[in-house]
Amino acid sequence: MNIGIAFGFLTADANIWNNESFQRIIFLYLMLNKIEEYNVYLINFGIDINNFSSDNKHYISNIDVINWNNIKNTKLDIFIESSLKLQNTITTFLREQDTRLIRFETENNFIIDTEDIILNYNKGILYEDKYDEIWILDNNKNTNKDYLTELYKVPVKILPFIWSPYFIEKEKELLKKYNLIFDYLPHEKKDITIFETVDAIDKLSFYPLFILEKAYNLNKQLFKDKIGKIRMMNTIKYKNNSKFLSIVNKLNIKKDGICTFEGKFDRPVIFSQFTDIVLTTQLENNLNNLFFETLYGHYPLLHNTDNFKRNGYFYTNLNFDIAVEKLIHIIKNHDKSLIDYYIIVNGILDNYSIDNSNIINIYKNILEKKTS
Repeated sequence: MNIGIAFGFLTADANIWNNESFQRIIFLYLMLNKIEEYNVYLINFGIDINNFSSDNKHYISNIDVINWNNIKNTKLDIFIESSLKLQNTITTFLREQDTRLIRFETENNFIIDTEDIILNYNKGILYEDKYDEIWILDNNKNTNKDYLTELYKVPVKILPFIWSPYFIEKEKELLKKYNLIFDYLPHEKKDITIFETVDAIDKLSFYPLFILEKAYNLNKQLFKDKIGKIRMMNTIKYKNNSKFLSIVNKLNIKKDGICTFEGKFDRPVIFSQFTDIVLTTQLENNLNNLFFETLYGHYPLLHNTDNFKRNGYFYTNLNFDIAVEKLIHIIKNHDKSLIDYYIIVNGILDNYSIDNSNIINIYKNILEKKTS
């Protein structure tokens, strides 16, 4: 079976750490390549590889990327399109070759589309092309399944979330040049990081901020003795937003100077230099790369994701009291049980790995139409 997968950067400075969909398509390619009966082609529809940034060249240095013109005469049985929206001329050409067209949606389309409309972003894909089927990930099925079924009018298949440390390991090679390490190291004073932005409904960065505020007000001495800095990433663009400022300026963690608001940086860089504890809150986004990166680096993760109830430090729903209790526990006790934490974390990562034979078989059965 010949399978083509669409790939591409639209600009030379595209950042893979800000694009989970891009990472997911590489994970899919790496996973399907493990199946001997398949010939899998990663086809570049973006800018020429020679124009990639040096970092992006490094990330794909051991991946075979093919240009469309060099593969279009090969009969493709299946073609998978994801975040990169192709021109209609290409999908029409594939359809004429009786290629089965699959659209792989890896994010929460319903929430993203709602944000785009309300905030007048006017961005993202247009739901105008025709596919034979749509793939979605199981962590988005509550919002995506019926929504995309009615939009596309074709079968929507639910598949397992997949993750690989591929990009982390490639990034670790770059960090090594600067003597930086992506892995948790015990520090007397710990830095806390909130990675989510404030402009995404499914990634609620204000909740971790208020969890920190409540914990700080309950035990300021603990924070003074054990906490260095609290960093709220991806928020510098709101420095002149009156509503944002009116909220954060009321917080004691801001008034007392222990919380700062930062721009966008590659996550592994922030992990390696400025992170000891990660706080996160999600809404219908219960599996995303940040969780896996945090756990892969063995950093303590305070979260409300049901999938990881026994991994990291879980608080129910949006319960501040439980979250504060868990945060104080992390600050006081996490370093006393590092080996146990490593063992538990490594176990959950295997459940979503592209090397997991059960997951590989699920994707294989869907591709071969052995599963509805």
